Amino acid sequence: MMTIEAQRFAKYIREQPYTGRADEMPSSAAYAATRPALHARLARTSHYVPMRDGVRLAVDVHLPHDRGSARLPAIVRMTRYFRGADAGLIGRLLGDRRIDPVNGRMRRYFAARGYAWIDVDVRGSGASTGVWHSPWSPLEVEDGRELLDWIVAQPWSNGRVGATGNSYDGTAAELMATTGHPALCAVAPRCSLYDTYTDVAYPGGVRQSWFTASWTRVNRSFDANRAEGAVAEAIAQGYSWFRRGPRFGDVAVRQLVLEKLLRLTFGSVRLVDGDRDAMRFALHERVGNLDIDAASRGVEYRDDVQTSALGPRTIDSFSPSAYAARMRAAGVPVLGISGWFDGAYPHAAIKRHLTLADGKHKLVLGPWNHGATMNVSPHAAARRAGFDLDAELLRFFDHHLLGRATDVTAEPTVRYYMMGAERWRSAPTWPPPEAAPRALYLGGQRELAWAPPATAGDDAFAVGRAGTGSRSRWRTLVSPFAVADYGESERRDTLVYRTAPLERDVEIAGHPVVRLFAAPDAADGALFAYLEEETRDGRVCYVTEGQLRLVHRGVDGAGARAFASPAPYRSFVRASATPATPGSTIEVVFDLLPVAHRFARGARIRLAIAGGDVDHFAPIPNGATSYRIARGPAHPSLLELPVLAR
Repeated sequence: MMTIEAQRFAKYIREQPYTGRADEMPSSAAYAATRPALHARLARTSHYVPMRDGVRLAVDVHLPHDRGSARLPAIVRMTRYFRGADAGLIGRLLGDRRIDPVNGRMRRYFAARGYAWIDVDVRGSGASTGVWHSPWSPLEVEDGRELLDWIVAQPWSNGRVGATGNSYDGTAAELMATTGHPALCAVAPRCSLYDTYTDVAYPGGVRQSWFTASWTRVNRSFDANRAEGAVAEAIAQGYSWFRRGPRFGDVAVRQLVLEKLLRLTFGSVRLVDGDRDAMRFALHERVGNLDIDAASRGVEYRDDVQTSALGPRTIDSFSPSAYAARMRAAGVPVLGISGWFDGAYPHAAIKRHLTLADGKHKLVLGPWNHGATMNVSPHAAARRAGFDLDAELLRFFDHHLLGRATDVTAEPTVRYYMMGAERWRSAPTWPPPEAAPRALYLGGQRELAWAPPATAGDDAFAVGRAGTGSRSRWRTLVSPFAVADYGESERRDTLVYRTAPLERDVEIAGHPVVRLFAAPDAADGALFAYLEEETRDGRVCYVTEGQLRLVHRGVDGAGARAFASPAPYRSFVRASATPATPGSTIEVVFDLLPVAHRFARGARIRLAIAGGDVDHFAPIPNGATSYRIARGPAHPSLLELPVLAR
């Protein structure tokens, strides 16, 4: 039951006028108006902060220039991607904003409103010394504790700290909270993973080879002190025209030329007080940094063990989900933010939120790419996000670090964006309690119907070269330019089913689930499913997707359930792998990534089924080359949608 405060807040939200910026959140915009900038200039100092083992972390401190003797709360961001970069020739003419367009704007916003902002290169990256043994290693997590000790000992600190960051930086912020440090009062992980295995490395147990290869190239560029190489990778992966032309050389040659041009804008990592000797030593240590792509090829199951400088480890060793008990014990309030097309990270944000299971934690799910910079709803009028991320973060941190009245405690626990309706909704949990499963059955003539078919049949398809092109949700993990639009997909070799034109709007919010009775021609393989909307004018809009490797189709015991999910829980450990008998019909059930979408009256709901995605996922060794999908009374293959009651 909603409190009086929550009821009043919900009424306030409903009554806000439409501004024309569809994904703008009224509460953020209203709060921003109460917090104008108080300081016009920043003062930056840089430091080397020594850690317990002799590693020195490069730290930038940004303070309001005219703070006087005031003690300030601090926001800290630990990053793998340069805490700051010196400009190239063109960059020096354009200013700092072109060097760090997201974090530069955000740090100015917070410092102008009375915060200290701290940027830190994690060990083995940027201008810091040491070796990057793995993402978010135990050494890096412990560094977070020592950094908090250093921050609260500074004369400008009021002893209260918040942590935030996007992607890698968001996970670093979340893991900092697991240290239980008393100074850390709130964290806001943005567009970041929760379970490394299923959220990015092996969604559905299928290796996402594209990501590990691309991310490794990004890391190598940063480790060689070449920011332009990382930016060139983002452009090359994000723009399909770059991969098609101009018509000179191959993609690698074009990318090299682009890097040389970008060098005029993007310079080297920012040194600490001009300490070039320390930087030369740091670059020498980078040869010991982990090659994440090579390491991923040595992993197949969640419990596969690899030997490293830190000892035997599994992929869970650097998953926030493995620290869940410590996170709950710390009790630090969490604001989780993700977008519907943010790789698999909307599911990560939901799993984090449900695992913490406390009303003080908040979840925001919008129509965004990775980074929440673009509104990629297929029905958006404009691609630039109208959501004021800075203001939403300020509202959250003002409440927990300054004790300001911001309505954070009164608002609903979950706020999510309904695409198609292009409006914000709220719920006390996820999925919304009013969402109820409703089945669409696969039938003859490739239709989806609300009633089960009376007759049996099957449909065959070859795995072929099915792929999702360069505009996928996965590309956005490396490139903020990746999701420019969601028109007709580039997929090939898919089996497509669709409904008759809808007689009324159908709104869904939750996790669609597919149940397929499939006969593969091999003992292993993978099935991919894509939910789409076919509009009245014939335009096909991507909505969401999911995948599952066949050997993981078995269900693990309920006692092992780690996350709430509508589909059966799977541990993805080696002992649970169950090969199929080639040619026999098996039941395969898996959930698609969560989404909130309105299918308009007159449109059709489509389900596309494929046996792979050559643009992003590695083929299953000796996997199936063809499938038969059975349907009918004995084999009710279906798509289950979380339909909102009207």
